[in-house]
Amino acid sequence: MDLITLALSKNYTNKAVQEAQLAPTAFKVVDTLPSVGETGFIYLVPKEDGKDKNIYTEYIWAENAFEKIGDTEINLQDYATKEYVDNNKEVVTFKMNNSEVTSPTVFQPVIDAIFAGKMVEIEVNVGVKNIYRLANVDENSGLITFYELGFGSSNEGGFHRTKCLYITARIDTTTRQVITVSQYERFFDYISPTNRYDTPYIPQYEGSPATKKYVDTAIEAAITGAIEGAY
Repeated sequence: MDLITLALSKNYTNKAVQEAQLAPTAFKVVDTLPSVGETGFIYLVPKEDGKDKNIYTEYIWAENAFEKIGDTEINLQDYATKEYVDNNKEVVTFKMNNSEVTSPTVFQPVIDAIFAGKMVEIEVNVGVKNIYRLANVDENSGLITFYELGFGSSNEGGFHRTKCLYITARIDTTTRQVITVSQYERFFDYISPTNRYDTPYIPQYEGSPATKKYVDTAIEAAITGAIEGAY
């Protein structure tokens, strides 16, 4: 079929469907199509192969002709079965120590399991047990990220600090072989609005919050330095 014929056929089908939708739609089950149909109905004709009496071909009447719009057959070929889901819902745990987790060779089975459709977690023992779960797979860049399930927290000088650990693996996008693995940690600080902070909280990282006391002290030091000629 050439492009012009294809475009015309699509236009005809769209117009026919729109015309058939002008009236409330109902179904009519018939053994064969009548010579003249009615708009607003979907005609169900038993499939010719006769394999299943509940499978019909669907037609609408539009522009003085019947237009085939589909059938009632359901294809579940690409859907996961209950057996498949039950067999793959179990989490596969990979246990490593702190030195092994950054080894591409040791980490390779984790990546293989991910692309085999498994749910994975990484258990790293560094005095305390840290559990990491898969967070993101970017096949375009080859970057795979895992975040720690739990968060470490502490209370230091009136502010609360949360530590988040994560692992990133860089893979070859063609072979899916691990190139590098890295461990990182991020800190998030929370300053309680009810604390006076007589000892100013010092920002610990870029984007870290600051107390009024810290800002006031910094401004006071800048003014004093300017008055005394320290530029």
